[in-house]
Amino acid sequence: MKIVYCTDSLNHLGGIQKVTTVKASALANIEGNEVYIITAEGQGKSFFPLDNRVKNIDLDIRYYSDDWKSKWSLIKSTYIKRKEHKQKLKKILHEIKADIIISTGTSDKFYLPSVSPRESVVIREFHFCTQYRYLNAKGWFDLIKAYIGDIIDYKIKIKNYDQVYLLTKEDKQYWANNKKVSVIPNPNSFTPSAISSGKSKKVIAVGRYVAQKRFDNLLLIWKMVAHKYPDWTLEIWGEGEERTRLEDLIEKLDIGKSAFLKGYTADIEKQLQNSSVFVLTSDYEGFGLVIIEAMACGLVPVCFACQSGPTDIITDGEDGFLIPVKNLELFAEKLSLVMADEEQRIKMSQKAIERAHDFSIDKITKRWMNEFIRLKAMKQKQVSL
Repeated sequence: MKIVYCTDSLNHLGGIQKVTTVKASALANIEGNEVYIITAEGQGKSFFPLDNRVKNIDLDIRYYSDDWKSKWSLIKSTYIKRKEHKQKLKKILHEIKADIIISTGTSDKFYLPSVSPRESVVIREFHFCTQYRYLNAKGWFDLIKAYIGDIIDYKIKIKNYDQVYLLTKEDKQYWANNKKVSVIPNPNSFTPSAISSGKSKKVIAVGRYVAQKRFDNLLLIWKMVAHKYPDWTLEIWGEGEERTRLEDLIEKLDIGKSAFLKGYTADIEKQLQNSSVFVLTSDYEGFGLVIIEAMACGLVPVCFACQSGPTDIITDGEDGFLIPVKNLELFAEKLSLVMADEEQRIKMSQKAIERAHDFSIDKITKRWMNEFIRLKAMKQKQVSL
């Protein structure tokens, strides 16, 4: 089976890049599959490991190379490049004649069906929660743009796809009974070399230092518990624009002796293995694959039940805790519970490891292949009519 992924780039750190390379590599490992990734912005090799059987074709569009120009020059440049993108993409897709063509929801998402061969199954993946436009809105003008964007994307353009895939069951509720919409979670390709003992007195958070992750709320929560457990520490691994603001908040809250912004690391596995509790305080997530990675290492997750992901992953009270968004006091209470009771923490750790197995790359790849076979058979019937 010929399978093509269309995306903007593979050469920088990002969730779409990671998941796409993982899935493409796993599918290429199945006998009879021929897997391609077509990129628009390839400026180097893949940031994440990519099986050498996956063929990466770059269209050399460079959407972002003119970002330094004036607003109107940028609009003109984007229009020209989008036209070029469509032409190049159509040419290569008709040469490959793939069975399955997948948009990862990047710059090709609005026109991929129109440039794909009639015989191909065309799929749209969502790597963000459905309401991401509204969740990012900062005022009435943004809300209007979100409303218009959703109509164009979800009511008009989406109709041209054969199937749409979301990451969570929670997200599917916003699509009512649309038969074109299915759910397949992200796979966990992460197999830790060692498991946390559960005895380390360390709480860990992982993510970019951006407003969405609400690490400011996490620091406020830590202020509530730190004095009760002076031998515990909080480490926040990542980097981003909010670093200075978070550093100032740590100083203001006087928690600098136990709360640390650790920055970026290329070996997050080691940091997870040396911790016992994983925390997530985001306002929203696309899925939250890092939760599964932490659980695979044996960490007990304590997370806000934000849109969307945590509620599809964690069974509250068994393999972790789910907290209503913005309820900082209850979050602090549950976090204290996990920190205080080592025996309970270790029991929950074992449950977390078991739950992480449900998202193994083998299980998720099998689900994708079953869907591809089903959709290909349906497409062949449609084309023959």
